[in-house]
Amino acid sequence: MRWALTTAVSASCYADVDVFENEPEALELATGQYHSMALVEGGLVGWGSNLGGALGEPSAELIATPRIVDSGPWTEVHLGDGLSCAVDERRAVWCMGRGEFGELGQGDRRDRSELVEVTLPAPVVQVSTRFSHTCAMFVDCEL
Repeated sequence: MRWALTTAVSASCYADVDVFENEPEALELATGQYHSMALVEGGLVGWGSNLGGALGEPSAELIATPRIVDSGPWTEVHLGDGLSCAVDERRAVWCMGRGEFGELGQGDRRDRSELVEVTLPAPVVQVSTRFSHTCAMFVDCEL
């Protein structure tokens, strides 16, 4: 896969801009409301809106070019509206970003700009994130 951004040079002309010198292989792509992430061999790569710290930056509002967010190792990535969650090799869920509705699973409504582990009763087999919530299904098929 070639990592490039298409940038408007003029109203009718576009040019690709290379992003990585040694382009990592994308294993999975996730899109949220205003941000995107790719799971790559080297971790998570993200770009777009950093609402609530969803891309791991405490101060930036917009990440215009893809950059390494976290080195993992991760097996899945899921995005919502200003919310980013990843699943590690133990099948544990880690989330960051907007926490206004408790969607980060930390028992509060704080935003976080770094991945924090969600305390769950068992390893997960499936995770789903949407506008302002996160759901997980466990090995025993309970929600």
